[in-house]
Amino acid sequence: METFTHPVFWAVIGVLLIIAELFVPSFLIIFFGAAALVVALLTVLGLLGSLTAQLITFAVVSVVSIVFLRARFQKTFLGHSSNVNDRNDPLNLVKGARVRALNAFVDGEGTVSYRGASWRARSEETIAEGDTLWVLGSEGIILLVSREKPETH
Repeated sequence: METFTHPVFWAVIGVLLIIAELFVPSFLIIFFGAAALVVALLTVLGLLGSLTAQLITFAVVSVVSIVFLRARFQKTFLGHSSNVNDRNDPLNLVKGARVRALNAFVDGEGTVSYRGASWRARSEETIAEGDTLWVLGSEGIILLVSREKPETH
């Protein structure tokens, strides 16, 4: 049991979790890795002695950092999208693509099938399940669709 309370154990776990984030970029695993490093530091400083205290600290630091820091760091490190489409935006390439409504749109919003995946979509028209629609553009990752095929260049 002594092995699990040793700061090197927590440091190794922390580093491995941070490295795992590089291979599974969910921007979630890194917070567990950081929490493990915090536990290692607090253990080295003599503030955490028992395994129970270390596990509680790990859980609390993980949850607090995810809840309060994840969204902020995601914007900083992953960037954000604007509502302006430009030629470098890969979603701009779907303009004029044919999609199928997977459900009836409610309050102008629904889901469409595009290239085998479900996408959130928005339309100013009444859309029924199964309707064939055309992509006009996008707002972030939400497709703007219509019954009318847009002119493409």
